[in-house]
Amino acid sequence: MTLANAMLCAAFLLQPLPVVPDSARELRGFSASKVQAQWAWEQKFRAIPDPERIRETMARLSAHPHHVGSAQDKANAEWALGRFREWGFEAGIETFEVLFPTPRERSVELLEPVPFRAGLGEPAIPGDPTTAQGGEQLPLYNAYSRDGDVTGRLVYVNFGRPEDYEQLERMGVGVQGAIVLGMQICPGVREAIERKQWPEAEAQAVRAAGALDGAADLLAEITGMLTS
Repeated sequence: MTLANAMLCAAFLLQPLPVVPDSARELRGFSASKVQAQWAWEQKFRAIPDPERIRETMARLSAHPHHVGSAQDKANAEWALGRFREWGFEAGIETFEVLFPTPRERSVELLEPVPFRAGLGEPAIPGDPTTAQGGEQLPLYNAYSRDGDVTGRLVYVNFGRPEDYEQLERMGVGVQGAIVLGMQICPGVREAIERKQWPEAEAQAVRAAGALDGAADLLAEITGMLTS
């Protein structure tokens, strides 16, 4: 521990303990005799975070794409190392060799009835400079797919749920040997579908729909306030 850290700890310890409000007289995991000291430490730690400093730090770390192995990833690590050492910690950077698949060539084409070749890119968004960093960003790709050229019928499967495939079967549309295209949905729903946990997927979808309804109601309320 450095002298500065020791002085900081001493300053904390020498301060008079605040009076514990009635709502904090019981604290799970601490005996009655320890609650006041614990509550005092928690108040001190809560006072440390500075929202503006957090905002600046996040803006710096996310200013450029920083996937593993990238130049910005290294720069972020070195910046964090400097901060830790500045704060008195013994810190260092370790290097590990990992497998990280990135594509050399990507192509998505529709051969018929109308030839079409997908651009596989997203346009920049005005006002967001990070969306224009095409030369630094990872390209759009399926990260864990194997190399190869796949050609087949294209079948849209909606959300890829059992009832979606049942509907296709009723329509006489098979998916054997086809390339299926489905909609991306909320994370909790997607993971449940991938595990074939249909009740959980339905519950997650209901939860997501409720959140969207709440957001829509709030947006409508705000819009009404702004236009009234």
